[in-house]
Amino acid sequence: LTFEVFLHKQEADKTTDPAAKQAALEAAAGFAQKGLAATKPKEMSDADFEKMKASVTPGFYGAIAADAANKKDMKTAITNYTEELKASPPAATTTPGTVLQDTYYLGLAYYQATPPEYLNCTWFTSRAAAFTPEPYKSEFLKVATYCYMKYHGNADGYDAVTSAVETNMFPPSGFAIKPAPSPADIVAQVIAST
Repeated sequence: LTFEVFLHKQEADKTTDPAAKQAALEAAAGFAQKGLAATKPKEMSDADFEKMKASVTPGFYGAIAADAANKKDMKTAITNYTEELKASPPAATTTPGTVLQDTYYLGLAYYQATPPEYLNCTWFTSRAAAFTPEPYKSEFLKVATYCYMKYHGNADGYDAVTSAVETNMFPPSGFAIKPAPSPADIVAQVIAST
């Protein structure tokens, strides 16, 4: 199942035909769902099964998320990218590779959600940018700062986000960014200051 997921996902990454890409992603996601539901073979020890399961589970969730994102089902994509990050070894979330790339894709899924979730977009695209080398870092930062400014209203305080994402995979409890003022708040401020 792991090899089927890998091969179909690789096929999807290589093709430029949208229909072929979707078919390959659907095949990968189908095998990934079977993999997540697989039970331990009788002849395998519990320890070996748990070790194997830990190594393949992130890829299964990533394949399901990629299929959902390609279908514009951002709710499913967000759920599965999140599960992928939770199941990944901590080192994989800070080194260039599939998991770090999927961290960025999680941020994009929040951005493309209806309605967009700019705070989570900011967090995960900033997290990916923190550990990604150039030229991708600059591209990731464009999305991260755009989402931050859409949520906050300006770039003030973005440094707090870049510091926090370096030590936290997910936003820590109590982490908050002040949202941009509403039009009513802006009018009230103008009236109060004139």
